[in-house]
Amino acid sequence: DIDVCVKIATNVDEKRFEEVGLSVGREALRGYKPGKKYAQHPYTEATVDGFKVNVVPCYDVKPGEWRSAADRSVHHVTFVRQNLDDAARLQVRLLKRFMKAVGVYGAEIEKEGFSGYATEVLVHEFMTFESVVRSLAVFVPDLKEEYFTLFDPVDDRPPQRRRAAPAVRGAGEDDPARVAVSWLPGFTACPIGHLPHSTRPDAGRQGLDGD
Repeated sequence: DIDVCVKIATNVDEKRFEEVGLSVGREALRGYKPGKKYAQHPYTEATVDGFKVNVVPCYDVKPGEWRSAADRSVHHVTFVRQNLDDAARLQVRLLKRFMKAVGVYGAEIEKEGFSGYATEVLVHEFMTFESVVRSLAVFVPDLKEEYFTLFDPVDDRPPQRRRAAPAVRGAGEDDPARVAVSWLPGFTACPIGHLPHSTRPDAGRQGLDGD
């Protein structure tokens, strides 16, 4: 995915904010059959040369002065650039590929899954795809109605996150990291330490350089 954030002054009211955002989106994606999608505020989406492009309005605010859910997006980019190196970004691609394979990737209202940024925060927190999978495999929610909480690191709050401790099991048949790999197209259920290699020479990189 490619997200284009349209920063709008904070003195613009919500109605005008949505109008400007959609107008810019339609103009930017003219010729690519743009459509309207919905989150907290409507935004514009189209497919350009095989890539899904979202033009999303947000308020031009400082961290902690959020007016809309999309306001964090620009600051998310800064956080990722400053905190994830190339090795970590490869782990993010692997996690996204896995989540897509099992159908839990995408924060759209109709899916309510993990956003791309959520995968980046998870890798920043747990360091590797393996550790993320092991941690989620043993996670037990504190409340029945609350499945999972991951605090946004760009928010101005104490650095406390509710999480499960990583599992320390070996790579047996029921090992969550080993099982997770079996869901990835082109990968065999080999010991997790050998990722991103596969019995197919090109599988280690194929499909991992996308969103």
